Amino acid sequence: MSFLETNDWMHPFVVFFGSLKKLFLLFCLCFVSLSLFGQESDLEASVKALKRKIGQSQKKSDQLVLLDSLLGQIRNTTEFHYDSIARKTIDLAFELDSTEMALVQISNLIFYLNNRAQRAQEGLEVFRHFQERNIVLDDDRLFAQLYTNGADSHFFSGELAAAIPIYDAAEAFALKGQDSILFALARTYKATAYTSLGKFARASQLLSESAQIFGRARDTTNLLTAWNTLSVLYSQNGFFKEAKKGRDEIMAIIRARHDYNHLIPLLYNASRDFDKMDRQKERIASLTEAYTLMLDPELDQSFAPILAYGLLKAYAQNDSMVRADHMFRTVQQGLALQRPVPYEWLYREALANYHLAKGAYTKALGDAKWILEYGTRTGEFEMAYDANRLLAELYNVLGDTALSYTHYMAYMNHKDSISSVQKINALSYYQTLYETEKQDSKIKAQNIEIALLDTKNKLKTQWILFGGLGLAASFSIVILLYSRNFNRKKRKLQTEFSQHLIKNREDQYTHVSRELHDSVGQKLILLTKEIRKLANGDTVSLAESALEKLRSISRGLYPADLENLGATKAIASMVDEVDAHTDILFTHEIEDIDWALDKDTSLHLYRIVQEAINNLVKHSGAKAASVLIQCKGDTIEVAITDDGKGFDFAEKIRQSTSLGMRTLLERAKIIRSKFRVESDHSKGTTIALTIPAQNEG
Repeated sequence: MSFLETNDWMHPFVVFFGSLKKLFLLFCLCFVSLSLFGQESDLEASVKALKRKIGQSQKKSDQLVLLDSLLGQIRNTTEFHYDSIARKTIDLAFELDSTEMALVQISNLIFYLNNRAQRAQEGLEVFRHFQERNIVLDDDRLFAQLYTNGADSHFFSGELAAAIPIYDAAEAFALKGQDSILFALARTYKATAYTSLGKFARASQLLSESAQIFGRARDTTNLLTAWNTLSVLYSQNGFFKEAKKGRDEIMAIIRARHDYNHLIPLLYNASRDFDKMDRQKERIASLTEAYTLMLDPELDQSFAPILAYGLLKAYAQNDSMVRADHMFRTVQQGLALQRPVPYEWLYREALANYHLAKGAYTKALGDAKWILEYGTRTGEFEMAYDANRLLAELYNVLGDTALSYTHYMAYMNHKDSISSVQKINALSYYQTLYETEKQDSKIKAQNIEIALLDTKNKLKTQWILFGGLGLAASFSIVILLYSRNFNRKKRKLQTEFSQHLIKNREDQYTHVSRELHDSVGQKLILLTKEIRKLANGDTVSLAESALEKLRSISRGLYPADLENLGATKAIASMVDEVDAHTDILFTHEIEDIDWALDKDTSLHLYRIVQEAINNLVKHSGAKAASVLIQCKGDTIEVAITDDGKGFDFAEKIRQSTSLGMRTLLERAKIIRSKFRVESDHSKGTTIALTIPAQNEG
């Protein structure tokens, strides 16, 4: 989680949830003194003095200047009716044809409603009213800031998809106004919207581009934000090791700067990851450190509700009920009384877990339903994911097996969606791209600095002419050599990273499959037996259907036949099953290969054949197909052939959407095999593989 700020518009934001919700966090730009011993604070006295002057002023132009000054003093508070004063100022500015001041105050008002007052729907109404005016003004930077705030109103109102084109407009105005920082900020916020929509690859691309811009501008704060947001994307995709590495580097910099306003949300993000890794002590320790820091009244307090909810949920989930009760009372006596309740989705999530721990299942059910409805309506897929998991548990406790099963299956479907191959592979590509672009930007910066140093020395024209040419030639050679080495390393990194992702995915699938089979599956078997005793036909049918669906999911995650029967029979069984359920005539000739392959190679071969057959069934239009696997000396020869319409393999592999074919190639590399595809339009396709035997037997 991290902050951002844009000069006068103060646009900090934070990304969290493993869904990523985007929250705004404000720097402490004004220090509000406490009222002691009945005395007025300096701010209160200043506000009253300005209001008196406004009331005494006879000229509307003077009133406008005073109102503008007043708004500048109270914009960071919620105690002086900022919104109503801003609306009066806007109306007066339009009346006096001070269009630019009116637009400045409209932008500030939208920001206030989005972030200070947390009334984004009202901010959206203000922005739409501005759009209806069709104002023409030659100030592209101002329009860029205004449209960015307007897009945020859409975002916080749950209109995620509608926010994207508004961010696009903000970028266009920033480019026209030649303001690279405003352009990068709009792209960074847009990346957060894409994250909430589950479009991780697009989000990571935008963030890497923004990071380059911030780096060139030496904007350390926003550069750290872009890096941190990218680490959050890794976290959301289960790359906790990579996320922690990036976040730890950022936290070290921030701790050295004593920048606790930025440190607090980072600690919160860390707690979210520790929770997902089931490292509960570290989760609570991170939340506790952040909450303790927040006790400093000079720090921005807008993040306090998030930490309070986080601690309440963590204590409840870890049976620390004395602490949970204390935090529950703190929340109910303060935050719960505010209207609207700050960050209500997090509040409801904490309450649901607290009531579950206390055994108040009906109360927990109400909160969990609210979370599911809100997450579904706003497109927050991970919120819906958590809600379905919670509802499955609650309905199970309450004895409603059918609804428990329904929500459990929805939870598993969300889980599949979150960890889909397409998103993981796309994200791995963009991570490599991001690292490459960071290196490229360093080289470009070096070139620029050398050019600037050379041109300053006008007295040494001759030296510049000849020495500079020599330097340029030498530098070009160095760059050429560096680029070759770097491209080689980049390709190696891409390969290693992709293979690492495939291995991690298989490990996760195996773990989940065994959990489903050994835990949930056994319980469903017992449940089905008990239901049969009741002789209720519909209920028995539902239970048996649920059990078969669970077994199907488990088999899809990890082929149990591979362990029970070996690769030879498992592949044959798979081909027979596809033959039985499709119109394509499948034949196979598979020699005994179990002696020649280790466990990992067997799994990758099975997956390669499985993926190839799936592609064949979906796209080939074939009438017949065959699978041939033979042992030839020290190698295993595999050929999957069909008589379908064929395709252009070279074109297919160049397409960014051809993830299945790329996965086949990566798996072939993992098992050190030769992979080739022979295909032509209307002449069928042969996918061939030559695998070195492991000779384990």
